[in-house]
Amino acid sequence: MPTRERVTVQEFKQWLKQFDADGDGRISRKELREAIRRRGARFAGLRARFAVRRADKNHNGAVDEGEVEHLIELAERELGFMITADAVPPPRVSSSGPPSGREYKVYG
Repeated sequence: MPTRERVTVQEFKQWLKQFDADGDGRISRKELREAIRRRGARFAGLRARFAVRRADKNHNGAVDEGEVEHLIELAERELGFMITADAVPPPRVSSSGPPSGREYKVYG
């Protein structure tokens, strides 16, 4: 099982783009198979075929930019990603001094 890695949707898209071998802005079944192999998952060819079939909403045989989000479920369930909506880290808690920026004072 691949190591769990927390990434944002945008970071996941950037990671996936590195496998766009022909630079057409789409992820083919072959390119997705390579991405799945790199994550250490088994049966990469079969997983890629089913994932493209589910994600390819316009039926052009590849996952376009607007369809990448349909791969998120696969990435979380089978590739070890934990994908979050944004990159904002949780606020830091400060026990002294006035709150500033993203810090919050703890009362009690």
